[in-house]
Amino acid sequence: MKQLILIFSTVILLMSCNQPGKEAAALQLQHTKDSLTQVIAQQKTIDSMKTINDSIKAIRHHEAVVSNAQSGQTNTQSTQSADAPRKKGWSNKAKGAVIGAGVGAVTGAIVDRKHRAAGAVIGGVGGAGAGYGVGAILDNKKKKENR
Repeated sequence: MKQLILIFSTVILLMSCNQPGKEAAALQLQHTKDSLTQVIAQQKTIDSMKTINDSIKAIRHHEAVVSNAQSGQTNTQSTQSADAPRKKGWSNKAKGAVIGAGVGAVTGAIVDRKHRAAGAVIGGVGGAGAGYGVGAILDNKKKKENR
């Protein structure tokens, strides 16, 4: 009888020790899934921004071709306008603000687990400000190099 009680209590003890490990593994798996979901969402945002940027470039190119065709300009005049320096794309300030906002929002949501939305908003605003500042520094460096 003593052996039966000893075996039974040992089995219960071993089974109870396994439960926290399973819960921790399940929590870790859920955390990994959440992180991957956030990374995928961030990548979708970046991809959509690239698509929009490509669309804007295509529209500008189309407008230039249409305006050249309407005004009857020759190819020599269009090459002269192509030689003129033209600002293309986003400034470093804008890029920094957008990237900073995205990274800050993801980080804020991860850090503040109880209030993910509030953490994302606060992180996004802080990240946008920091990214804008870094972009401004890069823009100033580029301006000084061009002088």
